[in-house]
Amino acid sequence: MQRMKRFGVAGVLSYGLLNTIYYLTTFLFLNLLMAHITSYALALAPIVDKGLSLFTVKFNFKSEGKAFAMIVGLCFNLAFILIFCLTFLWTKIIMSK
Repeated sequence: MQRMKRFGVAGVLSYGLLNTIYYLTTFLFLNLLMAHITSYALALAPIVDKGLSLFTVKFNFKSEGKAFAMIVGLCFNLAFILIFCLTFLWTKIIMSK
């Protein structure tokens, strides 16, 4: 516990960097492993296409490309906020022990 307190922000950053390397490696490995199987991704394409059209009309986007960019941005922001909050809470819990 004392070592964790001593490293502080550097410890959290190293944890995050190691997780990034782990998830990137895992994602790339699985992506290459399953590259020949496209039917899984394409199975939801008609539903997603209809949802994207509805999202474009409902929020008055000029094109589906702009609506797509907004959805991707929201997903990245949500992921960043969740990762940041969970890491922050985990650090606070560990540091308080």
